[in-house]
Amino acid sequence: MSEERYQTGDKAPETGQYRFDSLVEGFSQQQENSVIRIAQDEQFPGAPESGKPAYWIRVEQ
Repeated sequence: MSEERYQTGDKAPETGQYRFDSLVEGFSQQQENSVIRIAQDEQFPGAPESGKPAYWIRVEQ
């Protein structure tokens, strides 16, 4: 089963912590372990350092 990924601009389905997965175009090892807290219906941001479009994955708690 694959994890659902959310892209910059998508709205969070629920409040929680989400981990940076990859850039939409490319990959950056420097941002690999970034985790953010985001509220339900809040838009996912760009990559932590570059602001480029990114994918995010929910962190299970």
